[in-house]
Parts: sequence; structure tokens; C-alpha cells
Amino acid sequence: MHHKSLHLLLSFLAGALLTCAFAPINYPLAAFVSLCSFFYLLNIAQNLKRKTLLGYVYGIGFFATSVSWVYVSISTFSQSSTLGILLTALFIIILSLFFIIFVLLSAIAKTPIQRMLIYPVAWGVIELARTKLFTGFPWVLLGYTQTDSFLASYASIGGVYLVSFIVCLISVCLSEILLQFKQFKNQRIQRINKTTLILSITLAVIPIIAGIFINKITWTHPVGKSKTVRIIQGNYVEYQKWDPTRLQHIMRYYYQVTRNNPADLIFWSENSIPTFKPYITSYLKAVDEMAKAQDSAVLVGTVDVNAKSQYFNSAFVYGNGYGHYYKHHLVPFGEYYPFEYLLSPFMQYFNIPMSSFTKGQEIQPLLDMDGVLVALFICYESAYPFEVRAQLQNAHLIAIISDDAWFGNSLAPWQHAQIAQMRAIETGRFVVQSTNNGVSLIINPKGQVIAQLPRNKQSILSGKITPMAGQTFWMQYGIYPFVFISLLFIILSLLSGSPIFAKAKPEVYTNSTNIQQE
Repeated sequence: MHHKSLHLLLSFLAGALLTCAFAPINYPLAAFVSLCSFFYLLNIAQNLKRKTLLGYVYGIGFFATSVSWVYVSISTFSQSSTLGILLTALFIIILSLFFIIFVLLSAIAKTPIQRMLIYPVAWGVIELARTKLFTGFPWVLLGYTQTDSFLASYASIGGVYLVSFIVCLISVCLSEILLQFKQFKNQRIQRINKTTLILSITLAVIPIIAGIFINKITWTHPVGKSKTVRIIQGNYVEYQKWDPTRLQHIMRYYYQVTRNNPADLIFWSENSIPTFKPYITSYLKAVDEMAKAQDSAVLVGTVDVNAKSQYFNSAFVYGNGYGHYYKHHLVPFGEYYPFEYLLSPFMQYFNIPMSSFTKGQEIQPLLDMDGVLVALFICYESAYPFEVRAQLQNAHLIAIISDDAWFGNSLAPWQHAQIAQMRAIETGRFVVQSTNNGVSLIINPKGQVIAQLPRNKQSILSGKITPMAGQTFWMQYGIYPFVFISLLFIILSLLSGSPIFAKAKPEVYTNSTNIQQE
């Protein structure tokens, strides 16, 4: 195989390897191996065109493996494998363009020092762009690979984006170390740039040491008494759930299980009662009375409709509490159709119930559940760090309700749970995630899962949470720490070409008297 083709294959495999660092495989070191390999291939590429191609192939390898669940969602509910393949392929092709942007941004780095300073900034830029552009798709951000490692503690300072920055920084330093030893082994050159080697090791080690200490910081504190929690996982797949003949059965199940398993806080899943709220007023009244009788606060997910015939993916508190929430960040094609006037000829191929929702306000009043102020997010919303930060306000607890049955038996439910873990670390709060068929779990403020239900099983999760108060650095300053560090790195990269740095010429070690220059 020609070496150029081999490099493309290796770039694709490196991208696919990155998926192994995310849930459910959860092998954090795979992220460093993947990025180090990718950066190494970029640095030995001969020109920008070649680098761009390597970047695009890396992106395809990554997204084709990490978000392949898009096919499951589309093909299952459109009942068309062909449509699922076409739209998933288009999705992967578009997402992979972000890695071309990364290569173009990082191309300004001409020296090893500049690469170590510019690559993490460029990576952060593409992740921010992926969060914001075209309604955003902040899934499988690099920082999530470290959710179960101490490096995730950086999220409490600069969010998941700062974790991504740190992972990228360590990886590019490792790739530069590899390049130095490759250069040393080259029979024509046989030299090591001592300055580059020392700087690479230093920039790789410092974030690791700092991360150990940051991980020991406790940003938030308990307020009030601990509360007992029940998560009811109904496990009704979509065709059962939206079948009108099964509605009474579903309503009866949730009512009886709630009555038989009292707790301070009880969470049902997204659209747990799959019908319009005005149609079930008597049922909801009965739930409210039952919850008050057992001194419980019950969160019920359902669909609300107003006088203007606007539909809302919503949730309401009954019993010992009050408040409601309308989902703000809707899922394109799943809950609404973007550019509807252009796409209307194709909508007949989708068979998605309740796909014409109206979004709620960006910031809404917190829910009160037994005196605990709860910031609620429905499904996909928990993937947006800025929106979670804005809606959190002074909440004591984060709750996420979802119906991950849309993802089928794919990687997505586990990736969604991993996202919830990162939100806990960023905010210093307990997180309760209640899903229709898993992954339902309770997470502590350090991002550790303390209770979890198996997937695809009708079950009840019991546990305890403690209301938390106080603010992490991320909650106080948001993206500014990441921006500050990025600007600092950019300034240092510009200064690295100045006469001040040029005076400090690196020592060159050789083991041959006949050295040929590159």
C-alpha cells in the first residue's frame, strides 16, 4: 500500500478510535492515542491539501462511529432504511467539515512551539462552532472522554470546552515528543531539539498536575436536608407509547407505581403520559391529590396545548410543589422541521408523532419540588452547556427527563448519560436523569454515578440527593476562562517568532559527524 493511502487509512482508524473514549466503552486514554496519532500524521504531511484531506478522513472515521445512532432514529421511525442511510451519510459528511476548519486554523502554526499553542485553541473553536451553528450539535465533544478521569475537574472552571482544550494540549505535546524521537532515529538527521522536547514534556505534565489539585476543590455546599428520590422507568417503546389503545394502561402503571413507592421527589420520564394535558385533567388531579397525601412531589412529562393550538413538550409538578417547564431547545426533524417551506415535500417520509412543537422561553422559573429548586431539561437540552448554565440560576438540583427509546439500542443513551455527568461537574449539583427506557441514573456533584437502572427494563430507581448551593467558576464566569487561556496561547504563539525567543537557540545533539540539514 502506498504510504499516502496508508496515512489516510491510519487517520480514519484514529478517528474511529476516538469513539472508544466515549461511553459506553469509556476508555479515556483512547482520546490521547487518537489525537496524538492524528496530529503526528498532520505534522508529517507534505502540504496543506494533504493535511486537509487527512483531517476530513479523521472526521469521517470519528463521526461515522460515534453518531451512527442517527441512522437508528431515522430508519426506525421513518420506516425507510434508504432514507436512514442517506440522511446519516449526509450528516456525517457535514459534521466532518469541522475538521477541515480545524486543519485550516491550525495551519498558521509553523513551528513545534506554535503547534502546541495553536492546536488546542483551534480545537476549542470548532467545538464552540459545533455548539452554536445551525441550531448546534454539541454531542461527543472531546472533553466528555474524560468524564471519569480527574481531568474532568477542569469543567468546573471552563466547562467541557476547557477539558477539550486540555486533552488536545496534552495530545499535541505527545505528538511533538514522538516527532523529536523520529527525527533522532533518522539516519540523515539524528538530532533532538532540546528546547522543543523540554517544552513538550512541561506543557503535557503541568495540566495533569494542576488537574489533580483542581479535582480536590469543592465549589458547592449542601443546603437543607437530603431528599429521597424515585425514578420510574416505564420502558414503553415508541409504537407502544403512542398507541391510543395503550394510553389507559400507561396512565394506570405510573399512578400505581407512584402510589406504592412514595418518596420526597418522584420523576416520570419525558412524555411519560403521551397525550395532551387538557385531555387528562381528572387524572392529573388524582395524581396531585395522591402525591399530597403521601407528601411527595411528582414531576410528570406530557404534552401541553394552549388556546392558539401551540403544542409544548412539557413537564408539570404535582403534589408537594409547583411549577411547569416548556422545552426550549427542540430537536430538528424530531420536534420541528427547520426550513419547513423547503422540506415539506419530504416530510411524508417521516413518521414521527408530535413533531410540530413550539419552543418555550430560554430562561423559565425554576420548579419547586418539596422545597428543592429544580432546573429541568428535557432530553437533548442537557447537551448545551450554555443553556444549562443560563437556566440553572440558583437551582439546588438538575433534573433531566428524556425518552431515549428514540435512539434504539445504540451508543446514544450512554453518551447522553455521560453528558449528564459533565453537567454535574460543571455546576457542582446532583443530577437526576429519568428516561423512558434508560439510561436512568443519579449523579453526584463530582460527576460520579451513584445509582443506575439497566436499559430496556421496566423498573424503579431509588436513591438520595442533597440540595446544593454555591457556584463553580464555570457558573460565575462561563466561557471567559477558556477565552482568556486561548488568547494567552495565541499571544504566546505570536511571540514565539520574535527576536526574544530567537536568541534562545536550542541545543542540537548528534551521534554522527556527517549531518544533513532538512
